[in-house]
Amino acid sequence: MQLQPSGSPFGVPPAAGGVPTQSLTSLFDALPRMNQRHTPAPINRGRPQMFVTPDGRIVDQPSVPGVASEAEVQRRRSALTIKNLTEKQKEDPCSICLDDHSDDAAFLPKCQHYFHKACMERWLEQKNSCPLCQELVA
Repeated sequence: MQLQPSGSPFGVPPAAGGVPTQSLTSLFDALPRMNQRHTPAPINRGRPQMFVTPDGRIVDQPSVPGVASEAEVQRRRSALTIKNLTEKQKEDPCSICLDDHSDDAAFLPKCQHYFHKACMERWLEQKNSCPLCQELVA
């Protein structure tokens, strides 16, 4: 048996009304090539450059990673609350230095995790998040 070439692509008969169908190849061939398409140039509207800090704040000046200004460290430290620990809380060690707690500790405002005051103050010089859950401190 020998196939006879038909006048329409893929051997599909013409649609009703006698109009032949086009193949996908011919449709794609009719499109202009990617390097010939007109694409508008990006528009520079003169917006100031903004930066996102590791702790999620948006600032207009980038800072050196891991080094906070003295004002920023004071702002972070002011969020700490110093409270007396219960006997149950004293059983848990400080998660930063792994040493035992004394009578009081620095509590974080949002997550209520607690650490030695000195440990947390040093931590806040480098980061603005809880060492356990990464919740922002201030």
